Amino acid sequence: MGFLSHVKVWSDVLEARLDEKAAPSLGGVHLGKEEAVYQDSREFFRRTLITKHMVEALENVAEALLGRGGNKITLLLSLFGGGKTHTLLTIYHAFRNPTALLEAKAEDAGTEKSIRRLVEELSRMGSIRIVVVDGDFSELAPTLVNPLVVPGGYKVQTIWGSIAHQLGLFDEVRDNDEVLLAPPADVLARLVGDKPTLILIDEIAHYVVKLKSSGDRTLQNYSDQVIAFFESLAKAVDLSRHSVLVISLPVEEKREGLIIEERYKSQKDVCYGASTSLLVELHRRV
Repeated sequence: MGFLSHVKVWSDVLEARLDEKAAPSLGGVHLGKEEAVYQDSREFFRRTLITKHMVEALENVAEALLGRGGNKITLLLSLFGGGKTHTLLTIYHAFRNPTALLEAKAEDAGTEKSIRRLVEELSRMGSIRIVVVDGDFSELAPTLVNPLVVPGGYKVQTIWGSIAHQLGLFDEVRDNDEVLLAPPADVLARLVGDKPTLILIDEIAHYVVKLKSSGDRTLQNYSDQVIAFFESLAKAVDLSRHSVLVISLPVEEKREGLIIEERYKSQKDVCYGASTSLLVELHRRV
């Protein structure tokens, strides 16, 4: 009696073309470019173990979106392989397709009951606007060099332009997008409005580091505006009733300070400065 006589191996485990794939991306899933095991909410949760802490994180997001409390701003801090993107994908799929959560494995009976209660809550919540910014995708994090050109419409060249575009309110920040100037908090507050809005941010440090290291003064100045933008966005989300911001950063906080992800070691000062600036403002509101 061998191992395979007791278990069934997922077909994708034996799929050779997936061997070279290091990890899924939030932007790839949002844009429909990932493999089905990451793209499809039900397939994703069939391969996911939901822990008590993950349910608590999802419940917190739900409470904040409903305006009943909870942390409106969540920071995901870890080095490479720490699960930042997988956590973002779990949140993304749970709020895009709540009933798919029932496909997940729960770590114990109590967690399973919590999942069922959460699904019932989310199913009654109604429409939720989900906005994704992924610094690895110009369609979601455009720049002056790699703008998002909307067919028959306009050109988006900033992070704030991307968020406004995804919300169907690009005119609110059109001028700020054109001159690469971060909008103030009151303008961003009009973007998020009173509708439940979930904003997920991944690979933003990578995005800022690329701009800072470009050698182009315009792009370097824009990178400073990106940091200023997130400070204003944090204020806008904090003041709103039904919006949530979840942002990942490739750092860990230790007693001796911030530990930077290995791939940024050659640009440590740039990454440290960007991450610290974001953390200082965001921590005030977590």
